[in-house]
Amino acid sequence: MKQAGKTLLRYLLLVFIWLALNLIDFYHLQLIYTPQRELLGRFLMVMVDVFALVLLLSRCRLRGWRLIFVVFLALFGLKTFLTVIEAVYLPVLVPLTGPLMVNGLISSLIIVVASIFILGLYDQGDQVNNHPSRIEMNWYHWLWKLPLTSFFWMFLFALFGALVFLNIANWLDPVGLSNYSNLNMPTWVLPFQGFRAMLWLLLTLPLLAQLSGPKKQLVWLIGVVMACWMGSNLLAAGSFSLGLQVAHLVEVTGETFVFGAWLTLLFVRPERLTQNQNDQIQQSVPMNQSI
Repeated sequence: MKQAGKTLLRYLLLVFIWLALNLIDFYHLQLIYTPQRELLGRFLMVMVDVFALVLLLSRCRLRGWRLIFVVFLALFGLKTFLTVIEAVYLPVLVPLTGPLMVNGLISSLIIVVASIFILGLYDQGDQVNNHPSRIEMNWYHWLWKLPLTSFFWMFLFALFGALVFLNIANWLDPVGLSNYSNLNMPTWVLPFQGFRAMLWLLLTLPLLAQLSGPKKQLVWLIGVVMACWMGSNLLAAGSFSLGLQVAHLVEVTGETFVFGAWLTLLFVRPERLTQNQNDQIQQSVPMNQSI
């Protein structure tokens, strides 16, 4: 009971820190927040983000600055970088590209460092260097897995956009959808999304390589973490009507969950037992047989 109370307090402290970081303008962001809906959405985003971060850290083997690096790379990459680069075909985002990158980089680094220290995960130990990578493949595996990953994300992007977003938006806000559909998208959107998938993989591979636990559990974990971090951005997107916001939230959360699970299935190998774990299993066999 006492341990649960400490965990809850740490979680609430991290929620407060992440909320404060998301309300601070580190570099020329100059966003005007609506007092009710968007602030509430930002608070929900913060709670979801921290939940996913704490859940992820519970499965990380690394410690110290190495843990800070791999988690920061994933958090900044998913929440900021992969979203902001879509400004190449969304001109309205171009003026905010630099400020969003800088603010996202600073706030992501601070929350990752704070989380690792508050949760007591900074101390160096044998876990840093003495664990096998969860990603071990021959060169020819990369030749087919990389393009397959790119095409799979392009497929998810088109599928969820056409079947999930359009149907939900048409149901909740048909007028807003008609105005939204007038946006002129370039013909190279899908190839760009394929390139974006490669960047996605690059940003998350170091994180995937050092995770611990059964592969089946990691498939769900990474799917949930990616869905939380990327989908939660839509909770604070007050520029959309409520109907379009909900439609985008369901779309992005769904496609990123599937893609995160896909990356884990495709690139993370099953966990190898250490010698100590093997010895413990062998010692338990006679006892189990006697029972």
